Amino acid sequence: MKRILVLLFVLLLLFNCVTAYALPSFSYEVIDSSENKLILNEGINISETRGQEYLIKGTKYSLPIKYDANLLNAFSTKNSSEYIWTGNIYIVRSTEMDHVWFPQDYFIKPLQFYDADLELIYEHKFDQHVMEIGYWKGSYYCRLAGRSLGDTAGTRLPEKVVKSTDMKNWKETNEEIPHFIGSIAYTKEGSVALNQENMLPVSYENDKKLKFCSTLGEWIVKQDEEQNFYFSNDNVYYIKVEFPSELIEMTKRYGFSYLFKSVYEYDRKIIIELKINGFHVTNQEDAQFVKNGAWTTKTIRLSVPTEEVYAALDEQKAKAEYITLNGELLGFEEMPVREDDRLLVPMRFLFEKMGAEVEWDQDTQTATVLQENDAVAFQINNRSATVNSQAQTMDVPARLINGKTMIPIRFLSENLGYTVEWDEETNMAIITK
Repeated sequence: MKRILVLLFVLLLLFNCVTAYALPSFSYEVIDSSENKLILNEGINISETRGQEYLIKGTKYSLPIKYDANLLNAFSTKNSSEYIWTGNIYIVRSTEMDHVWFPQDYFIKPLQFYDADLELIYEHKFDQHVMEIGYWKGSYYCRLAGRSLGDTAGTRLPEKVVKSTDMKNWKETNEEIPHFIGSIAYTKEGSVALNQENMLPVSYENDKKLKFCSTLGEWIVKQDEEQNFYFSNDNVYYIKVEFPSELIEMTKRYGFSYLFKSVYEYDRKIIIELKINGFHVTNQEDAQFVKNGAWTTKTIRLSVPTEEVYAALDEQKAKAEYITLNGELLGFEEMPVREDDRLLVPMRFLFEKMGAEVEWDQDTQTATVLQENDAVAFQINNRSATVNSQAQTMDVPARLINGKTMIPIRFLSENLGYTVEWDEETNMAIITK
């Protein structure tokens, strides 16, 4: 009877703490690359996500921007504008040259600054096309595209990031360009500021490599090396939607690759368009992917219903709690959970980042953690623990959730010589040593 009650308790914990979403994979169709986006409206691409309209450029560098016809008409570059509102100034760049290469600098549009009344107050002309803009804590950022000067010496200006605090004087920097999504600042490379104060790097479990694609509404969209797509509220935790297995087989069979073009919402579906890189199929069944046996001009249009993805993202946002270890945010595959007001986190990734060694006894479901002169042993679903051969009792036991051993973070960290503080504003446990 006691074992049954324990089992029921664990099942109840799993139900309350973790929602395991069986998200569908993408369906797809093959279209000509010349075909317009489904959201084309009077010459511009406008998509609505959760009641907010966004202008979708579909260029390599531009991010979707909130659509405001009056605002865009006030800028000299009109619908070719990408802008950022800093709180008192609009920073505006032209997207016209995002897909164009010209050696002549007179094709390059200036970076513009408008005040709250939409009056142009300053513009700065670079020798290179501005392909990305950002703002963070009083500093303006630009990524300048590399280009050839077209001279006989073959001189080339390299791609670089520049920074200014006064709009006029710009210096090259190694900093990542910051962007905002909702109230969160982030970089495409994988940093985030949850409190708009400190930009922290994110380390992902299993050293997952995620490539930034774009944004959808107030979500970040990335892709892994297996072509799967990830949607995130915060650049830390993600909802995964799997890439169609048939397209992965095409990659293996013919060496195809898929280049991201755009993401938007249409008819209660998330649409992602990818350009096919590849040619020469060997059977008629695959002929839809190429044109006349030559280099393909085809596009893959992926789609997935919004309902389940958005529900999973909302659930994740409501439950998100964060862990930093020595100034680095930890991007766990399984989010931390609460039990009796104690925070449990995935064991292996945390201890890996601490440099600790973990021994696991499958028969007894017991883990022993070794770091320097400390040894901590504990068992799944058992509050009793051993710290340096001394018996101790944890407030809550370790749990096995969705295949991950989840441990009470404060007890384990402090007994390995770490300090744990809690930041209420950002729901963040700060671990330092």
